[in-house]
Amino acid sequence: MLIRKAAILVMFSALGAHADIYDDCDAAIKAGDKAAALLNGKIMLNRQPVPYLELGRITKCLSFATGEKHDYSPKFGRVMPVAEIRKAEIEAEKTAQEEAKKERERQEAEKLARARTFQRELAVLTQLTESCQRLYRQAPDETITNKLCFDIFMNIGLPD
Repeated sequence: MLIRKAAILVMFSALGAHADIYDDCDAAIKAGDKAAALLNGKIMLNRQPVPYLELGRITKCLSFATGEKHDYSPKFGRVMPVAEIRKAEIEAEKTAQEEAKKERERQEAEKLARARTFQRELAVLTQLTESCQRLYRQAPDETITNKLCFDIFMNIGLPD
């Protein structure tokens, strides 16, 4: 029991030392200590969820520590260097454009395939209609009982 109490005491004292990591980072910035600011910034980023109200302090801390301007990117859901945000946004836009182009090409190919199918069907139907009309002129009774010709004549009427 004594060991458990000691462990809890050590844990709370460790938490107390970093209870306000944001103030620690502000102090590191004032002292010009980039290494301490970087350590505090990394600790801040590892807290999940990153407190929205502290994003300004986190970006300030990391910007000072790394020498690169940092910002929060809602698109990527994290704090990162501004240059990396821009690069990632450009890549995401490029990927989106490529996917949109592929989708347009797929739709165009599908449209072309439908057009080719329609042309084939039309050619067959035209040839069949002409054949049935010729047969009807030669043998009307036999032609009218032909299932294919019957269907065509039901749609277009009997030949003149």
